[in-house]
Amino acid sequence: MTDIDFLRKVNIEEHSSEPEATLASSTLNRGRDLLKYSRLLVYILVFLVPLFFLPWTSEILEFNKQLLIFTLAAASLILYFGQVITDGRLTVRKSFANYAVLIFIAAFLLTLLFSDFRYQSIFGSLLFGLHQSLLSLAGFVILFFLILNVFDTEDIPKLLNIFGISLFLSLFLGTLEFWLPFFKILGVSQKNFNTIGTLNSLGMMAALLLVFSFSRLGLEKKSYFNYLKIPAIALSLLFLLILNWWVLWLAAISGMVFVLISNSLGNWRVLNHLWPAVVVLIAVIFMVLNFNLAGILGISLPLEVLPSFGASLTIAKNVLSTSPLFGVGPENFTLAYDLYKPLSINNTAFWNARFSEPTSELFNSLISFGLIGSLAFLLLIFTGFYLSFPASGRSFVGGKNKGLLPIFATLVAVWVLYPFNTTLAFSFYLVLGLLALSFSSQKDELIVDLEKSPKHSLITIVFFVGILALTVISSYFTVSRYVANIKFAKALASQDVDSQTRLLVEAINLDRSEGMYSRALANLLVSEISQELKNLNDSKDSSQREGITSRVQNFSTTVINLTNETSQRNPEDSLNWLSRALVYESLINLIDGSDQWAVKMYQEYSKLSPKDPTPYLRSGNINLTKAEFLRQIISRSTGLNTQSRANFQNQILETLKLAEENYKKAVELKPNYVLAIYNLGAVYEREGRTKDAIKQLEITKAVNPLDANIALQLGLLYYRDSQKEKSFNEFQRATTIFPDFSNARWYLALLYEEKGQLANALAELYKIREFNRGNQILENKISELEKGIRKIPPQSVTGVVPLEEQNQEQ
Repeated sequence: MTDIDFLRKVNIEEHSSEPEATLASSTLNRGRDLLKYSRLLVYILVFLVPLFFLPWTSEILEFNKQLLIFTLAAASLILYFGQVITDGRLTVRKSFANYAVLIFIAAFLLTLLFSDFRYQSIFGSLLFGLHQSLLSLAGFVILFFLILNVFDTEDIPKLLNIFGISLFLSLFLGTLEFWLPFFKILGVSQKNFNTIGTLNSLGMMAALLLVFSFSRLGLEKKSYFNYLKIPAIALSLLFLLILNWWVLWLAAISGMVFVLISNSLGNWRVLNHLWPAVVVLIAVIFMVLNFNLAGILGISLPLEVLPSFGASLTIAKNVLSTSPLFGVGPENFTLAYDLYKPLSINNTAFWNARFSEPTSELFNSLISFGLIGSLAFLLLIFTGFYLSFPASGRSFVGGKNKGLLPIFATLVAVWVLYPFNTTLAFSFYLVLGLLALSFSSQKDELIVDLEKSPKHSLITIVFFVGILALTVISSYFTVSRYVANIKFAKALASQDVDSQTRLLVEAINLDRSEGMYSRALANLLVSEISQELKNLNDSKDSSQREGITSRVQNFSTTVINLTNETSQRNPEDSLNWLSRALVYESLINLIDGSDQWAVKMYQEYSKLSPKDPTPYLRSGNINLTKAEFLRQIISRSTGLNTQSRANFQNQILETLKLAEENYKKAVELKPNYVLAIYNLGAVYEREGRTKDAIKQLEITKAVNPLDANIALQLGLLYYRDSQKEKSFNEFQRATTIFPDFSNARWYLALLYEEKGQLANALAELYKIREFNRGNQILENKISELEKGIRKIPPQSVTGVVPLEEQNQEQ
């Protein structure tokens, strides 16, 4: 006799020997305690997921939901296998959905194997998402398996009612937060907080609850949710009207269409067709009118920004062209965004944002899973619809389970229109499991008698031990990550530097693969170095200065080693290289060669984020600062021979050329990058290319017309280029923008003095005196002009040091 196929129905014939497996008419014994507790944990899980959060982690929603799902699902699975071993009998329901789930698991593991950032694909990212990770998928798949094998079809209404009540409560609390900040009592300071995620994700759950409530009308008359159906419909519509986003309405319409289809197939009363049609009509009207109910009610809605459809499509195309089969790996959208984001984003206010997800979960799947994983997920969707419609002689989902089709269709619509989070992904696998359970029957059950089959008994025990071992190992890493994040959250909340340092070190020791902790500690150490240097300047005691110097050296060594280790451990994360570059840049005045290392690290960052102009700007700044330093050496070193002076001049020209190249690259990536344009003008000015410098500052002026400092610098350049009327106008414009701008009035007074208009020059100087009392240089100049003494010859205005810099030198 051949081994039993786990997923297909078998025919049993009589044999003289003991059979390896037999079919039974009943699969579950309600009296078995372990299965009872297993079911109880699933009930608790279904109720808690939409509502669950804990305020003591840095990410209070997704991270805690992931932990909850994995913990309760794993515990329930262990109880299930404990009962299997206790009874000596393994019971598994066969379903077409099993094939689909196993295929998706296999595809997922392949994408995980080829992931660009495997750690993030396994555990997820606290900054950029968790629901696609292996840990989350394990919880979802276990949930699917438990629903199919621990519950009976009679349990489906109870699971749906519990889920519906939880959805209603989460939406009720989220809506209440508009007027009564309930969650502040629980330690959440975030405005408009809800237990689902963003307001739009809560809006998606509102659309789901709306469809859910309509799909359950007329069913479960005695259930608790039956009393909430009408309030749930009203609350869902109110919330959708407040947000009034066409994507939410489209998701709701998709579900309501399937409610109408479900009603037609089920021969419901005409009245039950009317109200879904009314809801669809309301949705269409409000999509067209764009009615602002939130403004009328005095509700301030936060802005949620996602990459556009076009940007998401561009990123997906680029990923599929380079890695068509496996994508970049689960939870690695940020890596793809850094590499392939459209340049047009650099012309928006979100040019320096790092988005964690595309415009919809469909694009997220293509980018993260590639074609193999995406097709496998589409198979899950097909399976859900296949189980919902008449097929293979089965009748349509009827009776108490009739509303599953519209609910599943709504979740699919959300998948197409909007990115999933943990709650939405959990809902998808929950409903898929319920659909599979709806079509299960006693004829599709497989019972393996372990006591009569030593081979199957051994396989089951080994499998159970393996599951237990994997659970223990996963729990160890999960708990370590969780405790580390609690310490990180405490560090962020602490005002004491020593306490912050200690907590961050403890967090890093618990979870060394989370770069966020190391980057936070690096920033803290850089701040400490800056503070110690200030203390060094203020200190006169030699022993105290030695102690400060020693601490600065220790901090510098520590922060360099820390960022080096972080970037080497997770070289896929561009933020680690950026952090390392910023550290070296902050140490340029302390450690020789830091400028070269900083530029090198910015180059490494640019390999992973080639569309970001920031590293080019900062590299240019490093070179420009170095050129200024070399110029100061020449000006202050009177004993330099001709050859040495020529060498320094060549170094200055080479350094300015590097700065120019970096600034040009920054402007190429972001044409309206004011700092790069301005600094490029400064490079041109240092190279004696005054007209080119003027062009750059004129561009900067057009982008930032209210920047008084740009007006001042442009005025000086105009003067050097003998465009004195323009220079005069720019100085005046600077004082109009910022009336207390001492330097602008100072140069304006000097320009009046050059022209011989001493009265106007005095008027400017008197205005400066109003907010610069006691400035001796200013008083001397006023005294000279009052006596009619004119010291500024023509063409010499820009040779005078600005008043504020003169004051600092004294």
